[in-house]
Amino acid sequence: MRSSILAASLGLALLLAGCGTVQSTNASPVRAAIPQLTVNAPRTGETVNSSSFAVSLTTRDIHLVNPATHPANAQGEGHVHLYLDQRPVVMTYHRHYTFTHLKPGPHTLKIELVTNTMTPYKGTVRTVTFTTKGSAASPAGSGSPSAASSGKGW
Repeated sequence: MRSSILAASLGLALLLAGCGTVQSTNASPVRAAIPQLTVNAPRTGETVNSSSFAVSLTTRDIHLVNPATHPANAQGEGHVHLYLDQRPVVMTYHRHYTFTHLKPGPHTLKIELVTNTMTPYKGTVRTVTFTTKGSAASPAGSGSPSAASSGKGW
């Protein structure tokens, strides 16, 4: 009899242990925000009456950092790559950059947000075509940081 009571008690304990509170989690997993990039200047089709022009960007859901001091990938961090006429020109962690000494004529500027390890963020490539008028002081386009920022050329 004693063994029957012990077995019944043990069975009841196991049954109650299996009937613990079950929490239903219908909440969606938290997803990281996708970085956004807007080109404020230059505008597609714009004519710049100079051999220089300023790039102005707006970003959202990304913290721009210097890849030299932040070499490891971190969610929501990265920097900007600027390509002028299909040539890599600038790697920067600022939203403003001034190109100087451009030849007169049509130009294509490609801008992309990349991770700290240079992988492009999906959906952040922007291309702008514009024209410069003015005499270039040197035969090839070059760049320099604007007063509001600094950049690192390749």
